[in-house]
Amino acid sequence: MLIVQRQVYLLGTVSTEIWENDGSTPFSRIPGGLIQIGCLAKYSPIIRGNSIIWLGHTRQFVEFTGTNVKFLGSQYDKELAKFGTVTDCIGSYVQHDGQEHCIFYFPTEDRTLVYDPVSENWCEWAHWDSEALEWKAYDIRSSAKDLTSGKTLVGKKAKYIAALESKSRVDMVGTRYKAFKFLRQTGWIDHGNSKRKRCEQLSFRVTRGDPAPEDNSVAAAAGSPNTGDFINE
Repeated sequence: MLIVQRQVYLLGTVSTEIWENDGSTPFSRIPGGLIQIGCLAKYSPIIRGNSIIWLGHTRQFVEFTGTNVKFLGSQYDKELAKFGTVTDCIGSYVQHDGQEHCIFYFPTEDRTLVYDPVSENWCEWAHWDSEALEWKAYDIRSSAKDLTSGKTLVGKKAKYIAALESKSRVDMVGTRYKAFKFLRQTGWIDHGNSKRKRCEQLSFRVTRGDPAPEDNSVAAAAGSPNTGDFINE
């Protein structure tokens, strides 16, 4: 059950009903308030403004605004259909650097899909595991906005809170800050085949903390212009 704009959304397995206070019963279903779209994962719904987004019973993400329904199709629909378990999906809404992120974490599948409601694009988030030396799904199970500092705090399984605004995380047991390496990958990296793709523009942005005195590492990028020559910058 969710409440938005003084309306009560009752999410079932294959349908959704919208009720409101009519002043007498005191609640009744609004006209057109029965929608044949259910909720497949009970922790997936998130509230964004006057809208609600969740994973529907057909394994498609949907956005409800009043009685209006919008299916949020993406390049991940085919992969989502192949997931073994989706009922444990956890939804979170995060505002970061002026951008909105609707984050859906699938613990069993170890995948994190992210929707940008402004550009209507999807991508996948991951973090670098320095012990396993591999990228793993970005684990986010809850979120809260600190109005004083302006930072967004997210809850994780490992019992620490990550401050997204500073790209760092803090261990709540020892209050120890750790470096945070982050990956954002779009759904069009390979698109299921090995064919070549043409990009109009490719940009790199690299940031790092203060290096140690003996650290002489550098960042390099190589490109292949129309001349066929590779360049480094």
